Amino acid sequence: MLSSLSIHNYAIIQELEVDFSNGLTTITGETGAGKSIFLGALSLILGSRADTSVLFEKENKCIVEGSFDYVGPELLQLLQENELDASLPLILRREISANGKSRAFINDTPVSLQILKETGVKLVDIHSQHENLELNNQIFQLKVIDAFAGHNSLIQEYQILFLKYKNLLKEYNAQKDLHDKNLEEQDYLQFQFTELSEARLVGDEQEGLENEIEELTHAGEIQSGLFSVWQKLNTDELSILSLLKECENELARLKKFHKQSEEFFERIQSSVIELKDVASEVELAAEKVENNPVRLEQLKERIDKIYSLQQKHRVNTVPELIEIRNKLDDKIN
Repeated sequence: MLSSLSIHNYAIIQELEVDFSNGLTTITGETGAGKSIFLGALSLILGSRADTSVLFEKENKCIVEGSFDYVGPELLQLLQENELDASLPLILRREISANGKSRAFINDTPVSLQILKETGVKLVDIHSQHENLELNNQIFQLKVIDAFAGHNSLIQEYQILFLKYKNLLKEYNAQKDLHDKNLEEQDYLQFQFTELSEARLVGDEQEGLENEIEELTHAGEIQSGLFSVWQKLNTDELSILSLLKECENELARLKKFHKQSEEFFERIQSSVIELKDVASEVELAAEKVENNPVRLEQLKERIDKIYSLQQKHRVNTVPELIEIRNKLDDKIN
């Protein structure tokens, strides 16, 4: 029940405070005395829309505050569902600022206009012309019958149980949604894990693959170049080794009577031995170079798979992919 109403800066009212007794209160007055304005101010705390036209002084804000000393079961349920304080007195306040902005409060907690309206409906009935048509409403008829039959205690018991049921249903649906979400996430994680597992990743394979692909891609160029080096070292008439052999022979002759030439002879002789080894290894390496398009295609498919996984998981190395795979396995388990 409404126990008091405070109106500040509304329409023709600058300041008004009215206290109501527990019994019947009747407000009378001539046309234009302000009865409708009084109800208009009350409707603000019941969720009605308003703008700056309701301001008595345009530069100040309008404040309407109502105090209620009873909270019924339906209203109690509404307040609990919205996590609002249901202690008495229940105070509804509405503020309309000079710039047109509106704010609503229930027991000093900011609320939306919709919640204020839903609360107001359960606190105050405003009857006007043609409202007798509500008698045809089945819900209204049931409320009248329950009130006449004194079913308040039964209704309260039912509403408490129904509220408990609604809370349990809400919790059940939340758990079910979480379960469904977990199943969806598990499917996604399982897909990622399977993809990484089937790739059979090896920690140090990427560099080896890239090097082998590079060699196979340029196999012809590598083999041709190595054979050219081998020929320049050993087989041409003017090869490096043949020229060094001539130098070696000349220094062998000179060292008999020129001491420094003996040192030159030994150094060139050492170089000849080293270059012969180089020439032999170059020839062997050239013969081992393989031009294998099938192998090259297999390697490219493998490295493309690794690059694709790295891009998908935003990493740069195979060990990072293996770490992600292991974490996915732990999460799935």
